[in-house]
Amino acid sequence: MQYGGGLRSLPAVRDALRAGAERVILGTAAYTDIDFLDDVMGAFRERVIVSVDTRGGNVSTSGWQETTQMPAEAVIERLQNRGVRSFVYTNVDRDGMLEGPDLDEVRRIAAVVRGRFIYSGGIGRIDDLVALAALRQVNLGGVIVGKALYEGRFTIAEAQQALSPR
Repeated sequence: MQYGGGLRSLPAVRDALRAGAERVILGTAAYTDIDFLDDVMGAFRERVIVSVDTRGGNVSTSGWQETTQMPAEAVIERLQNRGVRSFVYTNVDRDGMLEGPDLDEVRRIAAVVRGRFIYSGGIGRIDDLVALAALRQVNLGGVIVGKALYEGRFTIAEAQQALSPR
């Protein structure tokens, strides 16, 4: 289990991990409070994921309510320089639209990430999962699928089968 949302202090992160979360996901606070990020990374490095949400290629914060002028790639580089090695990357423009992922964007992000990342945004069909797997990006550790599952466009078992090595 991963836990994210509202984590803005080292004690809150510690409490989430003690409660049973395997990893914590940091959002806006990872960008706005460098001391917090450094403290969390120093204490729990291997159990920390930073969420990079983007709109128009720039990082969105505060629950996608604000979009910065910071390009995602530059932010990922900066976070990696502070020790972050795991990311959830969400294309907010595609999230919930079921129109498929931006494969060129996934390639660009994969070229920047020196650890692992999970992609989210636009998965609407099994073919989208097959296309992501076909990119063969070794640092793409998974995908997040939401609306397509809720709407019954495919099942978890079908998704697992589509993503399993052949």
